[in-house]
Amino acid sequence: MRDSLRRHMSLPAPKHLITSLLGLALAPAGLVHAESPAVRTVPVSAQESVLRLDDQDGSLSGVGPSNVDDRGNTNRTTPAPEQPLEEMTIPQLIERIEALESRHDVLHERLDTGDLGQIIRRAGSAPVLDERPGSLSAVGPSNTDVLPSGEDPYGVGYDGGFFIAPEDADRDPFELRTNGRMQFRYIGFSREAESWVDSAGKTIPIDNRSDFEIERGRLSFKGFMLDKSLEYYINFDFDTDDYDQVIIHDFWLNRVFSEKLDVFVGKAFVPGSREWLNGSTTTRFADRSLACTFFRPDRTVGVWAEGEYLPHRYYRAMIGNGFNTNGLQPVPEQIDGNFVYSGTTWWDIGERYGRGYSDLEWHDQLGLEVGTSFTYGRQDGPGPIGQPRIEQNFARLADGTRVTANSAVFPGVRINEFDITLFALDAAWKYRGFSFDMEYYFRQLDRLRGIDLATLGPANLPPTVIYNHGFAMEGGWFLIPERFEVNFRTSQIYGDYGPSREYAGGVNWFRNGTHNYKWTFDATQIYGSAAQNSGPNYIAGVTGVLFRLQLQAAF
Repeated sequence: MRDSLRRHMSLPAPKHLITSLLGLALAPAGLVHAESPAVRTVPVSAQESVLRLDDQDGSLSGVGPSNVDDRGNTNRTTPAPEQPLEEMTIPQLIERIEALESRHDVLHERLDTGDLGQIIRRAGSAPVLDERPGSLSAVGPSNTDVLPSGEDPYGVGYDGGFFIAPEDADRDPFELRTNGRMQFRYIGFSREAESWVDSAGKTIPIDNRSDFEIERGRLSFKGFMLDKSLEYYINFDFDTDDYDQVIIHDFWLNRVFSEKLDVFVGKAFVPGSREWLNGSTTTRFADRSLACTFFRPDRTVGVWAEGEYLPHRYYRAMIGNGFNTNGLQPVPEQIDGNFVYSGTTWWDIGERYGRGYSDLEWHDQLGLEVGTSFTYGRQDGPGPIGQPRIEQNFARLADGTRVTANSAVFPGVRINEFDITLFALDAAWKYRGFSFDMEYYFRQLDRLRGIDLATLGPANLPPTVIYNHGFAMEGGWFLIPERFEVNFRTSQIYGDYGPSREYAGGVNWFRNGTHNYKWTFDATQIYGSAAQNSGPNYIAGVTGVLFRLQLQAAF
């Protein structure tokens, strides 16, 4: 504030005061020409305010409403000088100059010590910069609130994201933090077969691919409101493979009770897989593995809790609308009335494992993490017109066929009801630039029910269980610490209607030593994809080589 006021209220140096006053005194006598460029008279108009140092306490007078009449003219209640300048003798002028110099020094001392803000507030009106350079106008109350140093209740800056945060969260319990991310990706696919035949006997063509896409354009907002323990998060997503639409991926409110208990309501991941739950920002390759994409659940709306129940031991437990209800509406045609129940727990052993699978932290001691996840959901149908509800369409057989496709499991039958149970075990470690992670999945579909396509009535089906298991395994090594990493991956799916496999290799170039600015290139050999998902670019049933080059930039 002091620097700003100095820029707008430049007080004349003493020698300029002397020259000006001598000019005023000598001009009427004709000793100094009125048009001299060195000295000129400056009349005081009726609308110019007088800035005067009070003799009692150093305060500024003449800057408040009491010094101005209704028409904005200066109220001449301030005593005029006892003698006009032009009538003063040289000794009197010198005495006047010395008095002005003294007041000039006091004002600068006030600016240097920070007292001017208090002086202005006591005057009842903040000075406003006049149109004339460097002048102060005091013809009325200012429309700008002048706060003393340190009284601004909010700070603005960047700390892992742009933020507007209060200095006192108890007094002002509102905070906003903003982050953004984009994954710009090239995808190439070279087919090794022209078509594939699904389990229902349908022949489906396979196409080559070569194109650019924005896979994830994300903008998120988080913070707290009303109470510093009441937090919020909202995540907007734009993908070019989702018809260029902006959607809300995640949105929740949560109440932090303690480190052991944080309760959420809203929309988020169903925590049925570690690789799924760890997010897409820190993946070792451009995206998640084939096995994770096949077995994992998706997002849903529900309630959940998480926390650190013992030192370095964590949990997350959720009850939601379904195994995969992302983007669906709570209407009979889309979701049923059954909940999904899911939970996961993991344990950091030894040194803290950290975020992501790559050893960016460069663990000097072994960082080990182990965990397990469980999910169960009942999928009831049919919908109002005998079709499976949209919620049931997520499940696929290990050859890529939808479970709910006509004749996929039984000839002449369309499955529209089943129970799904998923169990997973995971482990990962990091040590001096080396890293490895693995997750093994077990999935069972049972209580199958369906429609007889000939009669459109309930089908008489024998007790049937569809069982699949599989794993994703990855490893990496930093050739240049925190900068350049080479990776490998294999992913396998076995059991009924299988197998399905992938083998991949790739590199990461971390431009600034973080996932926020990195290039990724990978190549994946796929044999009979069991999964279909536009995020990791898997297409059901295909065999061929997938190439991806991705730039991830985030703030």
